[in-house]
Amino acid sequence: MSMLEIVNQALKGNPDIRVYKQWTEVYVPSRHNGWSAFTNILVVPAVGGLYAVADLEDCKAGLVPTEIVSHQTKFEAGSVDMVFGRLFIDETIGTVATIRQFDITDPAIHLLAPLVDGKLTAKAADNLTGRIVIRLYPDEVFAENAMKGVDVNGTEKLVPDGRGGFYA
Repeated sequence: MSMLEIVNQALKGNPDIRVYKQWTEVYVPSRHNGWSAFTNILVVPAVGGLYAVADLEDCKAGLVPTEIVSHQTKFEAGSVDMVFGRLFIDETIGTVATIRQFDITDPAIHLLAPLVDGKLTAKAADNLTGRIVIRLYPDEVFAENAMKGVDVNGTEKLVPDGRGGFYA
């Protein structure tokens, strides 16, 4: 079973939350910031909302099995902003094999390189990696506004702060 299947199964089986939105961006054959696939999952409480940092942290801790979490960030409340905690799950989703064929036409180089009939073949293999990011929001309004990039009142444009939160 893939990590994404494990994550979806865990989230579906948790009666305290619901998946608000989920999407995957696939970058194969190239990569985006080192990732071949990137899945975002936005999660909200099933009923009502959670607004205390401790409650959000407790809920986040029970979203998926801890042994599959590669990295996480904590919820932090500032005087005018909040950093939303996230869970990161990384996995190898495949491999890529690269074969490069060099045809050297300069005979002087033939003596200096390990060529066969003026040709050199270079082979390399590398893993394709995927990252799943689970973002828990206090309620649907926060999740919707985060998707739109506006503040909790739906008015002021927010700018990501690079730590999982936003500046107004």
